[in-house]
Amino acid sequence: MRWMTIGLMVCLMAVLAWQWLRWEPATAQTISAVSVANGDLVAMEPLPDAASLLTPLPPKETYQVVKERPLFLPDRRPPPEREIELVPEEPLDTSALDGMQLTAVIISTPDAKPVALVKPRGKDQVVRLQSGDEYVGWKVTAVDADMVTFSASDTIRQLVLRDYQNSAPPSPPRPPNQRQPRQPPLPPELPPPN
Repeated sequence: MRWMTIGLMVCLMAVLAWQWLRWEPATAQTISAVSVANGDLVAMEPLPDAASLLTPLPPKETYQVVKERPLFLPDRRPPPEREIELVPEEPLDTSALDGMQLTAVIISTPDAKPVALVKPRGKDQVVRLQSGDEYVGWKVTAVDADMVTFSASDTIRQLVLRDYQNSAPPSPPRPPNQRQPRQPPLPPELPPPN
């Protein structure tokens, strides 16, 4: 039984090798379409090149109807043109940055934009700002390692990470704790003699 299985495998491998060696890839000129009509195979003429079937696009003027009657609007009419209202600029609130504190500047990699962490006056939440961000009417123009620069119209303000000139005086050192010497632990109580 074992020899018969081995012999069958050798015969199958020989057939596969024979087909492999005789195989020739078909070129595009030799391939033709075949159709089945009433169970008979009938050779058809080769298909034309797909690029030759393409027709040129019509001129843009033919698509004017699409612009005049939009498909996805309910009444199929273009929306009316709106008049742009000019809103007068509000005066700049220069007190918006008063009391704001720069708490940290994060520079993760040389390629990444630095991030400034700013704490607004009277709030516990920290705001993340990068160069180009808008905050309370001011635009962040630069985030450096020790300061953030804000600008609005012609006014420029800078927040410094730490201003040593206006910092509070240092607190006095605390006296060392006077500890009591440790008492050795008491020996365990011995049971009374019987």
